[in-house]
Amino acid sequence: MLSFFKIIRIHNILIANFAACIAYFIILENNLYILCLSGACITFIMMYGNMLNDYLDMKSDIISHPNRPLPQKKINLKYLKISIVFCLTCAILLSFYFNQNAFIFLLLIIIPLLTTYNFYFKGLPLFGNMIIAFLLSSVFLFIEIALTNTINITILPSTFVFGLSLIREVVKDMHDIDGDKNKKIKTLPIVLGFSKCLSSVLIFSIIFMFLLFIPYFCNFYGKNYLISLIILVEIPMFVMLFLLKKTPNQLKLKQSIFLLKIISITGSLVILIANR
Repeated sequence: MLSFFKIIRIHNILIANFAACIAYFIILENNLYILCLSGACITFIMMYGNMLNDYLDMKSDIISHPNRPLPQKKINLKYLKISIVFCLTCAILLSFYFNQNAFIFLLLIIIPLLTTYNFYFKGLPLFGNMIIAFLLSSVFLFIEIALTNTINITILPSTFVFGLSLIREVVKDMHDIDGDKNKKIKTLPIVLGFSKCLSSVLIFSIIFMFLLFIPYFCNFYGKNYLISLIILVEIPMFVMLFLLKKTPNQLKLKQSIFLLKIISITGSLVILIANR
């Protein structure tokens, strides 16, 4: 059971469902049925994507992530294939219970993007990272579409998650550089070189940190946003920059990835606080 939780990334699924709840509270639509249905759909889609990813990455994970269930042969491949098909089928069936726009968003954008990423786009430098960043940020967009049939309130929160996720995905590629070289995947660190990629991450992170103040100075959010942003996002990101400022080893990269995951949670709280 523990191996199964690892391969589906249960912690990421919980974070995504937490983000869905945040979106629900800021949209202010009283429809718990749609929220629960959305949570179930998000869970099945993420389970499908994560299991498919690990199945296709078995060889590179022997180097990059030797402690994962598949390199350690803790999960039967036949069972894994059945689980992948089952989760995809459940996600597709659940999508029929949403409004037309949410249905189209899931079946024509999210699921095709997730699938084609795993098979084709993962090896494209930056573009592949942007796809994953969009998929992660789309939780906010999907909840609003499912509840209101439009996109309006969640554009800023999803943009915030997109930027943060993009940084994290590139740092993950830096951590996985040896395994990706072995699999001949051309990620951004491999194309640019580790040092240039690191410099790009640092520069983009600093720009991103400044851009986060724009909603406050444009009077979109008030002082609650500013204070919570500084405490829950800006300070932790400074810590991340400190970890990365000198050529980092695998441990520092892993710590930065973990810290960015924490910031994605605290960042969701900033969005909630800003809308109170």
